[in-house]
Amino acid sequence: MGAIKMKTDRKIIVIPDFFIFLRVVDINPNKSVTELQLMTTITYSHLHQLKKTLKDMGLIEIIKDSVRTLLVTTEKGKKVVEKINALLIDLGINEDDLLEYRRNTKHKSIRDTVENKSIEETDVLPIEQIEQ
Repeated sequence: MGAIKMKTDRKIIVIPDFFIFLRVVDINPNKSVTELQLMTTITYSHLHQLKKTLKDMGLIEIIKDSVRTLLVTTEKGKKVVEKINALLIDLGINEDDLLEYRRNTKHKSIRDTVENKSIEETDVLPIEQIEQ
């Protein structure tokens, strides 16, 4: 599963690509996978994998429009997006900066940005705090 790592004041937060993808589909209905790929910078093949998974879960619908395949969120998907938005706000992440951050870090992996640093240097929350 793809994800980006965002550092806030006191912690590092890993945001799965499906959070970003589902939010973008909800905000920009009736867009093709190609258009969504340009907006999110998630790889095209990964977007197709996400599209299939989210459709199987009933979170998005696929609409065929002549040659294009368009995506829209279902009612269930809209409820999940509301929860994702609330979670991002609770974590102190500015929703407007999320896609910009994704674009700026698209070629970095989480391992590349955290590798060779101690827990104190990366300021990662202990697992006990995450599970609560």
